[in-house]
Amino acid sequence: MLAQIVSFWSGPVSYLERTCAASMRAQGHPVTIYSYTPALIEAAKLDADVRDARTILALNDEIARIAAAKPAIVADLFRLALMQQGAGVWLDLDIVQIAPLPRPSGPLFAVEGTKGKINNAALYLPKDSPLLAEMMRFTAARPVMAPWWTGRRWLKHSAAQWIGRPIPPESCQWGVFGPKALTWFADQNGLRGHALGPETFYPVAWDDRADLVDDVDVAGRFTEKSIGVHLWANGLRKLIAEKGIHPASFLAKTAQRYGIALPADKLRAN
Repeated sequence: MLAQIVSFWSGPVSYLERTCAASMRAQGHPVTIYSYTPALIEAAKLDADVRDARTILALNDEIARIAAAKPAIVADLFRLALMQQGAGVWLDLDIVQIAPLPRPSGPLFAVEGTKGKINNAALYLPKDSPLLAEMMRFTAARPVMAPWWTGRRWLKHSAAQWIGRPIPPESCQWGVFGPKALTWFADQNGLRGHALGPETFYPVAWDDRADLVDDVDVAGRFTEKSIGVHLWANGLRKLIAEKGIHPASFLAKTAQRYGIALPADKLRAN
């Protein structure tokens, strides 16, 4: 049986999200996207079931403040809340799915690159998982004090706490509730061996993301284990703004396959 795919979105919907959602549907998956502005997502006509995020994670003052400053942190918290409810397998909306994903029977996550970091762009944790319980305790604790912090970062946060001005979550380093936390707690729980290889969801590395919009045959990096291709949207958008999208690129061909129109001003002449 195929996995139920779940995700979260905040803000305008672009051709990137449309392409990725369409690719998930094309593999036969039910796809549910949660948002605090569900009417806007529905109006964008994403190929997915759209639901109000408040049914999973209350939009309290802290979440609203974080969402205004760093929406990615809310997405990190939201995927854990979905795991608590057994809602499905999380895929970021910048993952193009290239193969079906069976419903996992245990934890699902994968390493990106060569340095051993476990990314949370593709994630499933059973709701009774000790790993999930530890991550939920960590993300709920205030002030934020990550157990992997050492040296200056630990001193900075400790000093701020000591003087009564703790550093809020939205001012913490990137990934504190995401890949950094997942990597740390997976290792602490002895689950490193469960991590899939980068070829499963990250066959095109962050440093090679330009290949996704250039005339490069990235399919040669896929294996029989490849399920998705992470587009690294935050970095890719900047590249697209600088150089555009080659019509023979992986992104252009994928969008065309699913009938997603790319903005004319984003396409290169050749």
